[in-house]
Amino acid sequence: MVSVIIPAYNAGKNIERCLDSICSQAYEDLQIIVIDDGSQDDTYNIIKKISLGDSRIIPVHKDNGGVSSARNVALDMVTGEYVFFLDADDVVEKDAIRIMVDAMHETKSDWVSAQYSRWKENGDKLSNFDFTVGNSFFSSDNERIEFALNELLPYRVGYEVWSKLYKSDIIRDNGIIFPENCKRGEDLAFNLKYLMHAEKITCIALRAIRYIITENSAMGQLNTLSVRISENIKLLEDVYHYIELTNNTAFAKKFSLMCFKLMEQTYVGYTPNDVIKALKQSEDSSFFIERFDDFLCGKDEYLLTCNKDIRDIKLKYHMFIIWNFKGFPLFGRIMLTTYNFYRSLRHRPVLQKWKMPY
Repeated sequence: MVSVIIPAYNAGKNIERCLDSICSQAYEDLQIIVIDDGSQDDTYNIIKKISLGDSRIIPVHKDNGGVSSARNVALDMVTGEYVFFLDADDVVEKDAIRIMVDAMHETKSDWVSAQYSRWKENGDKLSNFDFTVGNSFFSSDNERIEFALNELLPYRVGYEVWSKLYKSDIIRDNGIIFPENCKRGEDLAFNLKYLMHAEKITCIALRAIRYIITENSAMGQLNTLSVRISENIKLLEDVYHYIELTNNTAFAKKFSLMCFKLMEQTYVGYTPNDVIKALKQSEDSSFFIERFDDFLCGKDEYLLTCNKDIRDIKLKYHMFIIWNFKGFPLFGRIMLTTYNFYRSLRHRPVLQKWKMPY
């Protein structure tokens, strides 16, 4: 059985379409848990009405607490062997559940990840998202960390939970839940925690989800640089506390490296000065800044994760940002002055005006 978890808030306009895509799947052994998260429209009434015609649907109403809260409530209700997440605005492609379950069985994986496409609300297709395809095996935490640094954090398998199939016993036995103080990074936090217990991940070519861009999309409202940085720091704090809780020494040792690798994705298209301004607006910036000394100790490993053509300037980009908060050491000032002089001679933008490309 697959337990499908759908959080819904003011989704009256789209929830029927979403549920129809799930209920019409060729794979029929489903537990469909739909959590109405305190909607102010008729979402819950629509869910209840649809559930009268399909006993697999379990409608639940709760006070508003956010998507993570809704998913956590549903996780306590799961009875299936597998867990599949779906957002109320989105659609599962025909036969996607069966294909993902078959992939899980055939490969004996702990996590199956699929592709997705982006659509306008009016039905016009925008684009496809194509991620890594293949199998990843883990016999140690160091191999899992390598996967996090080179595949998960650089967005090569996707951060989202709704294009993936998970094993419920791994979630349950290891106390994996969503951070309820996050509004943007909760999916990645969940995936990083789940990765710590996975032995094999399979990424397949199936395009499983139609991600619908709605007019009032919450992600659009959370897309400023300062908010994205703040949300990433919250998810990193959640993962850090989970690492401490599970006493995972390998992940603890490489945590600072994962922090900077994730934040690097957030900086794309921005100069160091843009990032400094945004970090100053974050109440949680100290948690991230405190990871810097450990990051410098592991900088050689960080450089190995970067494209060789820009690895040097990426490292200096991070150093310039953090030294603006911790204070510039003398050698740092000399190094950056010399480096900017060298770049000027080659008619390249100085570090402060260089934008993170990828």
